[in-house]
Amino acid sequence: MFRGVFTLIQSTQSGPMIRHSFVRSILRSPREHRFAGACVALLFVIGCDAGPSLFPAESIPVEAPERRVGEAFLDRAEIAEVLELQNLRDGAGISEWLEYEDSGVRARAAFALASVRDTGSVDALRVLLDDPAFEVRRDAAFALGHLRHDDDGRALLAALRDERESSVRLQLIESLGLRGGGAVIGELAAFSPADGESGALYLALARMGLRAGSGAPDVLLERLVD
Repeated sequence: MFRGVFTLIQSTQSGPMIRHSFVRSILRSPREHRFAGACVALLFVIGCDAGPSLFPAESIPVEAPERRVGEAFLDRAEIAEVLELQNLRDGAGISEWLEYEDSGVRARAAFALASVRDTGSVDALRVLLDDPAFEVRRDAAFALGHLRHDDDGRALLAALRDERESSVRLQLIESLGLRGGGAVIGELAAFSPADGESGALYLALARMGLRAGSGAPDVLLERLVD
């Protein structure tokens, strides 16, 4: 079974960097060690393959930081107040902006809650997974990936089934990898990704598998070596 995942790894751009002796040692190890080794190797090649696009060889001109959608820090009092509340780590104060009429403010408030780590905002953020503005849904998903909550990622998975916007889907998959637990790991392993989502899905599954260890369900192992 595990030979398949290393066949997949060797087919990637960075796969040949994984020595065959390392592969053989993992294949001969106990089941839980094989699974952990496969996940680590998969994370390695995904990271290496992403590297050139993140850090191209040619020099990059220095530019002003790009503003997030809907943000104009110098002329929007609402955004400035959200940022001030974020600096104060006032999760309750930020949460009040989640219902603001402007979608840019709602999105920035959701994004800010990720750094404040206020678990009291989890229910309100779940509601925003159905917001009409895609940037709000995306940033709510981002925040839920950085907050501890007790549903094992079921709300994120339910949102993923209905979501059509690519950037939101990718964020939902990433957040499931960060927070998804036993209740959703099997369902995500059986999930059919859209075009351009396979890398994010395998990375999420590898993260979930490392947390589950030897308790990972067979469907996850089968997906990683498919």
